[in-house]
Amino acid sequence: MKPQKKKEILKVAKKLIVEKGFMETSIRDIALELKLQPSSLYNHFQSKESIMEAICDDVRERFQKILRDISESNHHPRIKFHEFLRRYVVEMLSDEQAYIIYSKYFNYNDKLRLNYLEGQRLYLEFVEHLINEVHPQENGKVLSKGSAAMFLLAALNTVPKVINSKTNPNIDFIVEDFYNILIYGLIDRPS
Repeated sequence: MKPQKKKEILKVAKKLIVEKGFMETSIRDIALELKLQPSSLYNHFQSKESIMEAICDDVRERFQKILRDISESNHHPRIKFHEFLRRYVVEMLSDEQAYIIYSKYFNYNDKLRLNYLEGQRLYLEFVEHLINEVHPQENGKVLSKGSAAMFLLAALNTVPKVINSKTNPNIDFIVEDFYNILIYGLIDRPS
């Protein structure tokens, strides 16, 4: 399979799935957009479902790479946390359609659902651990890392829905906002 052709197919498929929905997008639609015969797509993907799986697998692999890279880093916890936020936002904005599809259609079949749930579990554990490194405790009180981690991931997952990457958003500003809100605005701080 030619990697460039596969990328072209996935690019068109993402565009059509976001515009029309997965159920309403057919192999024929994708082929017509590419000016190909529908049968030629089957040389690259077995089915529309395999296209969906390829999109979701790619998203999951990219996020797992972020986790690995940050986990293996020897930086101070606050720098690691900041880098995690920056890489997450950049990744979300680099392929908005893929992340919209991943978050909307992860429940499409058992394989996607199980992979998504496992990814979410790993992400929550990772973010909770990062938050714990940054804020282990305050005044002897253990803070609610789980809630903070869930809030952060939910907020980050809205990035492609509320920020238009075509307007060249200021990534540093977005990351600083997330960082400051989470570290200083959402964690119970003494008065």
